[in-house]
Amino acid sequence: MSYGHRADSGAEGWIAASAFEQPRLQQPFELPPGVWARFAPLDWDRGRRLSAYAAYRASGA
Repeated sequence: MSYGHRADSGAEGWIAASAFEQPRLQQPFELPPGVWARFAPLDWDRGRRLSAYAAYRASGA
């Protein structure tokens, strides 16, 4: 999701938000099934990000 705006005065900016979730990551190496079962509840990744930008450029320059 994002929103941006550019004004006639030369000001501009944007803001963006994003998120992801990835269940059941691929094992980087083989583990015995009993060992992997202990780590299975931790077998996921997720992230959230909020980015923003703002600038002012004087017109007529």
